[in-house]
Amino acid sequence: MASVRTAASIRLFPAFALLAGAGVLGVAPASGVGASPSLPPVGFEERAGVELVLVPVSVRDPAGEPVAGLVQSDFTLYESGVKQEIATFDREAAPVSLVFGVDTSGSMHDYLEFVKAAAIRFVERVPPLFAVSLVSFADRTTTRTTFQDTRRHLYYELGQLRANGGGTAILDATVEAVDKVAQRPGRRAVVLFTDGEENTVAEEERDAAIQAVVRRARAADVTVYYVGYGWVAKTRMLETVAAQTGGVYLAAGRERKITEGFDAIARALDAQYTLGYVPRPGLPGEWRPIAVEVRRAPVKVAARKGYLVPATASFVRP
Repeated sequence: MASVRTAASIRLFPAFALLAGAGVLGVAPASGVGASPSLPPVGFEERAGVELVLVPVSVRDPAGEPVAGLVQSDFTLYESGVKQEIATFDREAAPVSLVFGVDTSGSMHDYLEFVKAAAIRFVERVPPLFAVSLVSFADRTTTRTTFQDTRRHLYYELGQLRANGGGTAILDATVEAVDKVAQRPGRRAVVLFTDGEENTVAEEERDAAIQAVVRRARAADVTVYYVGYGWVAKTRMLETVAAQTGGVYLAAGRERKITEGFDAIARALDAQYTLGYVPRPGLPGEWRPIAVEVRRAPVKVAARKGYLVPATASFVRP
């Protein structure tokens, strides 16, 4: 989590800033798409005093380059449409815990080698302070490296991947990736690369399963990104999960687009500024939309669209 400079002692609740996207609140299942556990609240740092919501923000120019040198007065922050007083402002990079997943189903055979090369470039692109865990998935998800493993070991495991899996359980892979990163400090994100469509959840159960995944990611404050390659004809599922968790679905299409997609996600994860404000009282499970504006044009502002009020927040009103 980015350091926050403030004279008062605070309780921190992060509403993380990544690629722009809408959100839907909820609670998550513990194992697989259909389970329903109760996750402990995440993103809190217990301190006496005032509660503070942290919002990392990335600001880019039209060429995609970071805009440096902004000051607190350049930003305007809104919660539920109401302008908020920015209590803290930080320019330090905010660390991220990231689960990176590669589809290893049989259909990936023809171009997995290029995907692995692009994945290595993506991991090289993210800052060293990011903690990265690698998973592969087909009809089941396998953890290849932990957050504690070195980047060199991660590159080795990427090189060992083989496209020899069965079905494509994207939703289960997303749930397992979210669970893996849920209790990590700082910002949390999942990036999954796939060439196929979900084929382990029945069509009539698909919408409910999608919302279960969204609720789980939202409850854990995890942003989900998908990079789709090849003939992904039905993208609504991936687009929905990504957008409703604050991420994005990127259609790579050709090889060059894979690298471009990974680069876009890496830039979005590398937030440049962190804003903090004191939230108003609310109810457990309430969704708080957030908007950030920058008084400089033309720029592109990437910020998470809101946060979920946890059940244990001290600012919750009965």
